[in-house]
Parts: sequence; C-alpha cells; structure tokens
Amino acid sequence: MTLIDWNEDFSVEILQIDEQHQSLIHLINRLYEAVVEEKDPEHLGPILLELKNYAHFHFKTEEECFREWGYPGAEKHLLEHLTFNKNLQLFKKGFESGVEIGVSVRLLDYLCTWLKNHILVSDRPYGVFFKENGKK
Repeated sequence: MTLIDWNEDFSVEILQIDEQHQSLIHLINRLYEAVVEEKDPEHLGPILLELKNYAHFHFKTEEECFREWGYPGAEKHLLEHLTFNKNLQLFKKGFESGVEIGVSVRLLDYLCTWLKNHILVSDRPYGVFFKENGKK
C-alpha cells in the first residue's frame, strides 16, 4: 500500500539524489501504511523521527552539491528546505504533545504534495545544471 510511487518522472538523473528521493518516498509510504493500519502513537513517532532525520541528511547532501558545483538557484532552494524542516517540526511537536491525534491526513497530504512538487519543480533544474556541468 503506497501513497507515492516512484517513477522516472521524479529522476534528476543523479544516482545519489535519486536513491535518496526513493528513500524519502519509502519513509512517507511507511508512515502512510502505519496510519491506515491504525498503528498506535508509539509506532508512528519513530517513523516521524526517521523521516525528519533522513530529510536533514538528504538536504545536507543537496546543499553540499550546490556549494561544490556553484548552483545558482541554491539560495531559493535552501529556503524551501528550511520551510520543510520548520513545518515537519511543527507537525512532530503537535503529534508529541497530543494536539494532533495520531498522524493527521493533513500531514500526509503535506508530505506527499511537498515532495512531488519539490522534486518535479525545484530539484529538476539543479539536475539539469549538474548534468550540464559533469556531475552524475
């Protein structure tokens, strides 16, 4: 059972980044499965934490590539990363404090929409830039 399926439209044609995007999709799908199966909060919390940590790792990878290759769209892209981290932290705090009962449909919708838009709209241009400059 999946919320997001990887397909080649998501590829930025950089193997390391594509693999990380696939891992993020896998984590979102694990969270979705847990919600659909009505797992208890003790099961959901660790998945949220893993998602937060993996997103941080992935963003760091992208940002290092931006610096190394002088990507001109880096500043705007970094703001998107900061916004995602802030929003995910707000959802996580709501979950941990009990304000959000379980993991809300709102969070899953946010994650799904954000990831698709981020990859297809924001990441693809750096994939083209890196490829044109020899990064694979």
